[in-house]
Amino acid sequence: IELIMRVKAILRRTGNVPDAKTDEPTCAVNQVAFQDLLLDLESQSIIKGNEVISLTYTEFKILELLVTHKKKIYSLDNIYQSIWEEDPVGDGAIMVHIKNIRKKLGDNSRSPKYIKTAWGRGYYVE
Repeated sequence: IELIMRVKAILRRTGNVPDAKTDEPTCAVNQVAFQDLLLDLESQSIIKGNEVISLTYTEFKILELLVTHKKKIYSLDNIYQSIWEEDPVGDGAIMVHIKNIRKKLGDNSRSPKYIKTAWGRGYYVE
């Protein structure tokens, strides 16, 4: 079972198996490819290389929000409202979650590969 799961994961990361009719890669509806990451929206897991990265529910939702809206800058308040659907309380929770996501992805906060910081405005991905 593990071997089958690994093969499927590799196929997803490489653009999946080409469609026989169009010869174009097919992509599952519940997956989002971003750089060398594959976000599985159904299982809420992230695959980077051969490694499955575990994120908390909130961390996954933040990363999903940013990845599905590339190049859009989200302020801390925007992220808070999008995830919790409440008015922001002004604490540093979002910054802590971003720091944890970067750490789990092996990203450097000084020169980030995944989540970029727009100083004084918020966070985004390219």
